[in-house]
Amino acid sequence: MKIWISYSFADKKFVSALKTKLQNVQLEVVDYENAAMPGDNIEDSIYQSIWEADVLLVVLSKDSVNSHSLFAEMGMIISEIKNNRHKKFIPILLDGQISIPLFVKSYKYLDLTENNSTEQIEKLIEMLKLLNQKDILLEKEKNEYKKEAKKRQLTLYITLIGSIMAVFATFFTFMFASGDFFSFDIDKNILLTVVSTTVAVFVGVFVSLIFGLLKKK
Repeated sequence: MKIWISYSFADKKFVSALKTKLQNVQLEVVDYENAAMPGDNIEDSIYQSIWEADVLLVVLSKDSVNSHSLFAEMGMIISEIKNNRHKKFIPILLDGQISIPLFVKSYKYLDLTENNSTEQIEKLIEMLKLLNQKDILLEKEKNEYKKEAKKRQLTLYITLIGSIMAVFATFFTFMFASGDFFSFDIDKNILLTVVSTTVAVFVGVFVSLIFGLLKKK
């Protein structure tokens, strides 16, 4: 799970402390500082990071609400949230005297203006850890499902190939049995019985495998 943090550089001290706490519990944090490498287009790199993030944190303070760069990031965030409802958007309020942007008012924010800010941050970290565990389990389930699907698909292909080979073998056997291809004196009725039994076995196995695969799905 990736976490994106939008903030003003004036709040860098708070954000650095928050990043450290998140990283200490094995959560991946991305922000302006590590979104772009030298030579990258900054705006494109930020948008890519926001697009890839599962959780979007926006730090609101008297400095950030007046920051043009933060408002540009907010535009990207709004677009992502509208197009991807699974993303978690969490505003973090550092200053109770600021005017909260209209869009942010639609979401419950984390209020760190009171004396219980440390407790609130711990609750945030616990919630993010829980979300991360759910993502890990979901990804594991997806991988297991893909493995099982590949196995079923391989079994189906093998069955189809075997059935096709059986049909061709039966077809040519009937051809041989109806002509003078054999120099041996073989009773055609016996040969037809053997061929019919073989075909019946192949068809039975094929149908059983098909029903088994469909039932597993």
